[in-house]
Amino acid sequence: MKNSEQEKMYCIIEEWQKDKISKAEICRRYNISRSRFFYWLYKYQKKDEKNGKQEKFIPIEVIKPIGTIPQIKIVYPNQVTVIIDNNHDLNFIKQLINII
Repeated sequence: MKNSEQEKMYCIIEEWQKDKISKAEICRRYNISRSRFFYWLYKYQKKDEKNGKQEKFIPIEVIKPIGTIPQIKIVYPNQVTVIIDNNHDLNFIKQLINII
């Protein structure tokens, strides 16, 4: 792999993220195939994971509706949402948080 090609593709990916345009649009703009873009996006994301830039924080929200048992809402980075009653064991809640 040529370092200049990697730098070029990483710049294109960063531009795509900054401009918030579709993948198809960035591919048209630079005349690259979608498969090539996805390959380099995968490599770019792996690079960020190795550098510790991948988001590891999971927001937890305690929902306390009036007249009901309080609940805990866990939203994972892939947008999967888990809502449980607040009366669960703390170890169970830790296991849900550490699923990533």
